Amino acid sequence: VLLLASWAVAHRVARFEARGRVLLLADPPAQAGGFRSQLRLAARRRRCSHRVLLLAVAGCRSACCVSAAFLNVLAALRFLARSATSMWVLAFYVHSVLAQQGFGPFGGGTTGVALDGGGDVRPRVENGALKITGDTRVYMVQDYHASSWDEHAYVRFDLRRGVNFTVDLSQVPCGCVACVYFVTMKDPSKGDPNYCDFNYQFVPGLRGGVCLEVDLLEANRVALTSTVHTEKGIGNDGTCNQWGCQVLLGPHGDWANRVAYGQGRTIDTSLPFGVHASLDAKGAPTIHLKQGARTVTHFDRRKAGNPPGSGFPAKAMRALLDLEGSYALVFSQWRDGQGWGMEWLDGPCDQPCDLDKSA
Repeated sequence: VLLLASWAVAHRVARFEARGRVLLLADPPAQAGGFRSQLRLAARRRRCSHRVLLLAVAGCRSACCVSAAFLNVLAALRFLARSATSMWVLAFYVHSVLAQQGFGPFGGGTTGVALDGGGDVRPRVENGALKITGDTRVYMVQDYHASSWDEHAYVRFDLRRGVNFTVDLSQVPCGCVACVYFVTMKDPSKGDPNYCDFNYQFVPGLRGGVCLEVDLLEANRVALTSTVHTEKGIGNDGTCNQWGCQVLLGPHGDWANRVAYGQGRTIDTSLPFGVHASLDAKGAPTIHLKQGARTVTHFDRRKAGNPPGSGFPAKAMRALLDLEGSYALVFSQWRDGQGWGMEWLDGPCDQPCDLDKSA
């Protein structure tokens, strides 16, 4: 347990104020904006820890990775040591059971989504369609009426039966990323969604092992990538490691992949399109994109690999099959840094992405 002593050098600590998932120990002073920008959190990474103790200046509600949190600790202490007349109070991250909310119905019956986090961003479900905006992450749950995490249970998927959905990315510009993916995370417990993914292994997976991740899409209207992560490691070593077995459509792909996806392309991202994903009997994943009479076989055992095109390894197929029926479905939206794009996906962009307007 990390104990953090926060101290103030002003005359008073005004009040407690709960804002979403961040408990503020005091109102920020008038000049808080300058200090907040000085301690601006490191570029938000995809699905950064929503469980790690978070440090922020009062009034700042941004989530960050643990490394960014510790950098902010050091910066804040240096500033406080120099400032004997200003009132700065460190806030810490809290998991509020009451802040958890469900939305639905989505997927039929009582099925819906549960929102990870507080703040002002709320998903919407209209006519069975889910819409998310801003910096958001939600999980598909069996009963969206549940009011606390320990009452929730995730919907589990067997990919051998196939998964079909329609997605509209026309309002997700370059620099922002909309994600639909599976992870083998445990059901929630008291005050905790027990989220994990392959880059966030602080919480073990469903059976206590590595948290597998199958990214059906990380995409916007410019580019789309699908990636599978099944074992630890980095580099282009032929395994589905942290770098993943991947196929990329868009400006950074080869010629065939560049013309297959984007506005005015084979899959025209100014319009909705269908996604079908499945595993065959051997565990090889396939992802098809469909729009009208046009179909693009985006991801298969031949196209995928690490590096792409090297083939999907048999070891990864076995790992996917071993956890069939265990996959929980996650939807999220995020951006990297200031929204000018990501070299691994779509950047550089003509203008920065406004995450609040992306949907």
